[in-house]
Amino acid sequence: MTTALIERFYDNLELNHNIQYISMGVIEMINKSSNAELVNTMASLSVVTQSLRNGGDALMEGVLFALAQHPSLARKHQRRFAQSDHESLCVVLASREDLHVDVESVLLQSQYTEVATALASNSKLSTEGMERLLEGHEAQIIAHVAMNTAYFEMFFKRNPKKLGSNPTLNTAMFEQLLALNDADIDLALAANVSLPQNIADRLYNRGNAEVLTRLARNAATQKCLLERLFEKAFLHESLAKNPLLDEQMIYRLRRSTNTGVLEALAANEATPLDLLYEFLLDMHLEPIVRQNSALNTKYQR
Repeated sequence: MTTALIERFYDNLELNHNIQYISMGVIEMINKSSNAELVNTMASLSVVTQSLRNGGDALMEGVLFALAQHPSLARKHQRRFAQSDHESLCVVLASREDLHVDVESVLLQSQYTEVATALASNSKLSTEGMERLLEGHEAQIIAHVAMNTAYFEMFFKRNPKKLGSNPTLNTAMFEQLLALNDADIDLALAANVSLPQNIADRLYNRGNAEVLTRLARNAATQKCLLERLFEKAFLHESLAKNPLLDEQMIYRLRRSTNTGVLEALAANEATPLDLLYEFLLDMHLEPIVRQNSALNTKYQR
């Protein structure tokens, strides 16, 4: 059955021939498919229902996870999956970017702490869900919930340090936190993935070495500030870890004799393919490059 499904529905089968004969091929088919009808038909199969109820082998477990995280999985199936009491599967559902209140309401009944933690870390958590989980999961909620004025005012009093890492802060919220002039809050702000340029500049001017390190690693830090950070040699290793570092700066860092800088470049997915190949020739760096997922991705391109 899986062979027939793959042969009919796998996109670009000619580029990955024989995948229909691999047991896990059906999982890759689901992961790569944009066919909502196919995904939801598979979610309706009796073998999936049985696996939700009684558990399944490794292949069916993989199918369940692929379906649970697929963006086209219909809400009725998400709700049915959430009722399965399958802990890891419920964590996947609780982490979905399109978390719906109907599915959330089922997951809130879960006995598993990891499911509650995943819900608390989801920016789509409803007000009702937040109220239910706030007592035991305050830190996760503050760091991830989609921020509005009412939430900000409440959390600003409760835990401004954790609030500084929330990626949905607006400019006025960043300003208010920065005005506290607190070292711990500055550290959180410097690592925020939505950090505005003007806030980053003011953090830089405060001169705290640990804050500068976080700015150097932050993918949100703009090139003009990265250039200023590059002037400080002690920040080179942190810069080499920045996942959105441009190629020009990567090649400049490549000239470093600092082992930590080279190791960071070898692990960085932003590092160009020719440099990754070069690092493969170094016995010390070769195992680090092998762990870099960008090696195969860039080779396939």
